[in-house]
Amino acid sequence: MILVVTIAAVVVVLLLLNPDKIDSSSFWGHLGWIIFLVSINWLISAMFLSNASSIKGEDHSYMRVLPSLNITIFSYSVISLLLIGLNILGKVYFEFNPVKDYHLVLQIIAASFCLVLCLIIVIISKGVGSDIEKLAAKEGILKDLHGIKIKYDLPGNTRINDLIEYIKFQLPHLQNVDKTKYQDFIKDIERLKSATTISDVEKFLETAYDSVRKII
Repeated sequence: MILVVTIAAVVVVLLLLNPDKIDSSSFWGHLGWIIFLVSINWLISAMFLSNASSIKGEDHSYMRVLPSLNITIFSYSVISLLLIGLNILGKVYFEFNPVKDYHLVLQIIAASFCLVLCLIIVIISKGVGSDIEKLAAKEGILKDLHGIKIKYDLPGNTRINDLIEYIKFQLPHLQNVDKTKYQDFIKDIERLKSATTISDVEKFLETAYDSVRKII
């Protein structure tokens, strides 16, 4: 709805400011490009805001890349709009204007630079996030621990409560942990999940608590 209102406002304003250019293909070309820039900025912003509100603490590489893409595309949009403005003003007020004479070339250069920069951002983000995404998310571990707590009736068990609290509030973001030690901790959690007796559960709880404190 916001996008529709914004596009409608842009179209109405430009038509009111340029009533004599309705039959100009150049005018409609500029208008179409402005609508495209508004739409793509709205799309990226909407993706970021909607995912930021729905994802609670999980690691997603595309969430890390969206803010950078948003800034890059917005900056490019501003540059592209400035080029359009200088092109229109150049035709009216200046006999010689590099933007007027090379407007399409400058737009292609700016678009190409933006596209290359966006691809670099995505590639870097994938490289950083690839190892992290292989690690078990904290939310999954907490869910497993709560399941064990219920299964073995351990609401008052100090160790499992300490472990849950430690993971919730003291375990760093997965991007900042020692991946080898974290994997060792995950193995302890797997052993804890496969335990069949209360004594094994208590033993593996101690082991898991010791290993999680070594991650930092």
